This record gives sequence, C-alpha cells and structure tokens, in this order.
Amino acid sequence: MAAARDQAGNRTATEVARIMEREVLPYIGDGDLASIRKRDIIEIIDRVADRGATVRANRVLAWMRRFLNWCAARDLIDANPAQFVEKPSRETRRERVLDDGEIDLIWRALDASPQPFRDGLRLLILTAAMRDEIFGARWSELDEAGRCLKLPAERSKSGTARIIPLSPPALAIVEALPRFGANADRGLLTRCGKKPFSNFGHNKTALDGAAPLPDWRLHDLRRTAATGMQRLGFRLEVIEAALGHVGGSRAGIVGVYQRHAFHDETREALDRIPKR
Repeated sequence: MAAARDQAGNRTATEVARIMEREVLPYIGDGDLASIRKRDIIEIIDRVADRGATVRANRVLAWMRRFLNWCAARDLIDANPAQFVEKPSRETRRERVLDDGEIDLIWRALDASPQPFRDGLRLLILTAAMRDEIFGARWSELDEAGRCLKLPAERSKSGTARIIPLSPPALAIVEALPRFGANADRGLLTRCGKKPFSNFGHNKTALDGAAPLPDWRLHDLRRTAATGMQRLGFRLEVIEAALGHVGGSRAGIVGVYQRHAFHDETREALDRIPKR
C-alpha cells in the first residue's frame, strides 16, 4: 500500500497511530476526507490544547497536516485544509542539563525501580543513546566481542546504521540481563521475553518521587552527556558520532567525503563522561 510505503521509515508510526485514534478519529470517524474543513481541524486541536496538552496539540496538528498533504498529493482531496492552521502554542527549546550530583541521585534512586526500567535508564545514562535505541535493542544487535550494540539503519534516528559503544559498566548491565530463551531476536529489555518494555510514564513518575529533582525528562540525559563530553574537550564530530547525529559538522560535502566513524574516540568519550 502507498500509505505503508510512506511510513516505512517512521519508527514511531505505531505511537502516532495510537494517538491519532484517540485524538482525531472519534471526531472525524469514517467520513469522506473531502468533507473535512479547516474548522474541524481547529476544533480537534483546541480540544487537545484545552486539556493543557499543548505540545501534543502541536504534534497532532503536524501529523494531520502531513497526512492531508499526502492525501492531496495522491489526489484524494483537492487541497489540505490544515495547511494554514496555526500551532496552538509556541515551543521553546529545552536547555536542561543535569549536574553530576543529579545524575548520581537518579542512579541511586533507580535501585528501587523495577526491571527492566532500572537497567534501561542506567544504559541511557551510560550510552547517551535515544530511548528507543536502548529499550528497543535486541540480542541480535549485541556484539559482546566488540563491546557494542550494532543498530541497523531502520532502528537509528538518522536512518543510517550506527554503533553504540558499551563501556565496562554498560556491558556488565547487558550481560546480566535475562535472555528468556535462545531466540537472538528477543529484546534486551523486556519483562517476559515477548514484548518490549513500554511503561515509561508510570515508572518515571515513581522515580521522580524517589529522586526529587527540578523538572527533568529522559531526553535530558542525552543533552547532559553531550555537555559533559564538550566540557571534557572532545571535538564536535566525536560528540555528534556519540549521539548518532549525521547533520551539523557532518552534513553536506563534509559528510560525503569525511567517512571516518570516530568509533575509538566515541568509546573514549562515553567512558569518561560522569555517570554516577
């Protein structure tokens, strides 16, 4: 199907579909696409924003706009009614960086967290990886000899295969995880060996109660790691490689001709950042 091809590279397609089913379908339903008006979209977005979920409202608008653009490109509708709908709120770029004491507090508070949330979050601290790169990791991606995770392109935010070095503490955590049978394609972080862990909200709330900090989010751990590497004097290219970024210093003609992957430098950087 054309829609499946359009979403083939979207790693969050399942989550997007779940949110759209909740926030959009009840108010549009199975009606004719051509009957959707700008006023309908504004009412849907306002309904989400009025709950205080302004960031989600922005995302729902963006997803609706993309879907309706796709429909217009396929000649399913004459024009995109969401094209000129304004975002309900402006978003500010987060700048939260945790200090070493806060990282230590989170690490210690995780002692009381259930598995696999506990080990997964500690791996996020140790690797500076994306949440889904770690919590979606499979045993088949683990290279114990190379002390790393080898992510295929479809599992990387950049859309290119990448290697995540595992420091001795990170590798020790991975090697101690239960394997739930011999299937190499099973997830590393799972409660039963069948489904990947997904109960982040409940466990993050419980962790916040055990480690009372000013507002922080899981993604702040990556910003904190990047800032720590910068503070230690690592080059921008090394920090970007550690985060799995292919833009910035590696964009354009530099990205075409500069093929060094900085594997050794990335491993050193991740080994040296403060962890706990």
